[in-house]
Amino acid sequence: MNLASYRIYALLSSVFCATLIISNVLAAKTLDLAPFALPASILMFPITYIINDVLSDIFGFAYMRRTIFLGFGAAAAASLAFSIAIAIPGIDGAMNESFALILGNSWRIVVASFTSYLLGSLLNSFLMSGLKKRFDRHLFFRCITSTVAGESVDSFIFITIAFWGVFDPSTIFTMIGSHILFKVLYEILL
Repeated sequence: MNLASYRIYALLSSVFCATLIISNVLAAKTLDLAPFALPASILMFPITYIINDVLSDIFGFAYMRRTIFLGFGAAAAASLAFSIAIAIPGIDGAMNESFALILGNSWRIVVASFTSYLLGSLLNSFLMSGLKKRFDRHLFFRCITSTVAGESVDSFIFITIAFWGVFDPSTIFTMIGSHILFKVLYEILL
């Protein structure tokens, strides 16, 4: 890889990692966009799939796989830092409770995020790379096909792990369907 390509790869990987961490923090809030119920992470997370498609298409599956693991290492480090900060007493009790309420579930979100994104993203990247061999001139088709497959797996696993027991099953299924639809539309519009 030449220096210019490496810089592009490093920049996109950095944006990927930042977007992933921000998405994990946003996931603590659920948006009521009647008739849709979506975790607030939906505002940022689809960007990771767009970066996944770009990196997979330009650099291949192996480089994207490295970026996926780098992102989740960063997300795990952020969750560890949140847990340590929650464990250390603070000056303001109300602030401590609010901080713990928002960031205290970060491990559940990270486990849900890691599991779902690992499986969904690897499927997306694998399909994106594999479809390139047969449909090289049809980028839009490759992006949408790989995204629908990857986002479906991702959404089902993430919503189930992150919110099972928090919301009733009908809300969970509504969230899964909303999540898939919104993410795919997000990518099509961008």
